[in-house]
Amino acid sequence: MGTWGAGSFENDDAMDWSHELRIGNDLSPILAAFSNITEGVYLEAPDCSNALAAAEIVAALKGNPSKDLPDEITTWISLNELSVNDELIANAKKIVNQIKQSSELKDLWEESGDLAEWKNTINDLILRLKPDIPDALPLSFTDWLRTKWYILIILAGVCSALAQLFISRHSVTIGLVAAYAISYAIYSMQDSG
Repeated sequence: MGTWGAGSFENDDAMDWSHELRIGNDLSPILAAFSNITEGVYLEAPDCSNALAAAEIVAALKGNPSKDLPDEITTWISLNELSVNDELIANAKKIVNQIKQSSELKDLWEESGDLAEWKNTINDLILRLKPDIPDALPLSFTDWLRTKWYILIILAGVCSALAQLFISRHSVTIGLVAAYAISYAIYSMQDSG
């Protein structure tokens, strides 16, 4: 196998596979590359290289392309309005993890002495295949009420701590316990209602 770097497209196998991908305009080459990766079987290096390239396409279609994605792949993606579903993304991530754990490709990188560099590339791909987390989660009215009570409990604690510096400790402690008890009772009523 001709290899000139740790990137998913920096080898002859992946470049040959990407040529097959660019001839068509659908995801069938990706599905075919993934179908060659089977659990419990020693994974051959060419199949692994193709599957990693296919996973890179999935990440790119998901909106997380590699900064090293070849220009011809970027052009192919822009010309074909394709999308990937959660199942394909999860499958791509699972396959990349399989290749990382045990494969001929991993063994070859280990023999070359550049395993750490290859694993960094693989870990980056795995991160780009993870589900996106929304920027802000909307709060329901009940969540807002609960948050309001948490704030009141914290404020009660801060006020009683400050009061302990200036007033008798016993009266403040009783007030603090009462504030927590009332807040907890209100919180419990909200949960049951």
